[in-house]
Amino acid sequence: MMKRSKASRISMMAAASLLALMLAGCGETLTGAAGGVEAKVMGEGSGSGELVTVGKESFPSGQFKSVSVTAEAMVIEVSRGSGDEAEVELIVDKGITKDISMEASVQADVLEVKVDERSSNLLGKDKVFGERKLKLSLPDKLYEELSIRNKIGQIIATDVQSGSLLIDVDVGEINLQNVSADMELTSRMGEISVENADFPKKLNASAEVGSIRIGLKEEPDNAELDLRSELGQADTSLRNVDYEVKTGSEKVGKIGNGDKQLHASVKVGDIKVDAPR
Repeated sequence: MMKRSKASRISMMAAASLLALMLAGCGETLTGAAGGVEAKVMGEGSGSGELVTVGKESFPSGQFKSVSVTAEAMVIEVSRGSGDEAEVELIVDKGITKDISMEASVQADVLEVKVDERSSNLLGKDKVFGERKLKLSLPDKLYEELSIRNKIGQIIATDVQSGSLLIDVDVGEINLQNVSADMELTSRMGEISVENADFPKKLNASAEVGSIRIGLKEEPDNAELDLRSELGQADTSLRNVDYEVKTGSEKVGKIGNGDKQLHASVKVGDIKVDAPR
């Protein structure tokens, strides 16, 4: 077998490193492309430009303990309201009112909101383009579970608290601010951004392609930390971490006895976890 020269081995290592950097850089390019798809499907100017409300309902807070939202291609906004009723409103471009409908009801203590589209083939022959937004204002109380499933589109949640928060999106961003819950966050292509987060037991975030940014309300006294990026950087400013693995792409260790679980993983993209000091 022919032996490679030292110079040849160095060249191969350099080429491999360059390829990894190029692929990691593709994360921003791919998520940018995903944002372009979202803008084309439902962004400003994607339809007639005239917005109308096609569905609006309200539910007393005492009727439900959990919330479930399911949509195809939608900007979904969940926020804390000031009243004792949950308010659900679907706002869409006037040109697609016949193609989109909303159903909202309480079933077994769960407020279920479903948005249906005549065609799920968003980019094909029967495509349905135009702005669409689902707004959900919730009374200020602790819910058992908040679950949101969306194929394409941004998901925004602000000032809500729940026992658990489950968010799953195929293409689109997840943006959370001032949320208190155990969280399971998944985006196959898109950024996950969490600010001022409080989690009693666990916060798990995963993405195929896209960065993950987690800002905690405070530094945990006890946490199991597991941050991993296959092609990208994993960084944290958390202190007092007893590391088992500490590399540019992996940070694995414990703070205290590790009672809480703080996990973030991405295939292509960067991870950053911070907390105020």
